[in-house]
Amino acid sequence: MMVLGISAYRASVFPLSGPDAVDAAERMARRKAACQLTPADGLPHQIREAAAAALGAIDEGRHRDTQSAIEDLMRAVQEQRRGT
Repeated sequence: MMVLGISAYRASVFPLSGPDAVDAAERMARRKAACQLTPADGLPHQIREAAAAALGAIDEGRHRDTQSAIEDLMRAVQEQRRGT
């Protein structure tokens, strides 16, 4: 759920239809939803840290870094699921 929330926030900051396609209120609503999912109880530190890095890159408008941070987050989630 956290990855989906962050991905939805990213889509509102970097919409495919152009920078003015999503208004500021929707961006903030999606950011709030993503942030509420990130510190969920029981999530390992590594996942929370990767999620924070992804949110930070999105907040700062660093599109290339955002893609890398999302990939790192998904990798951390996969490693956690495998128990490594």
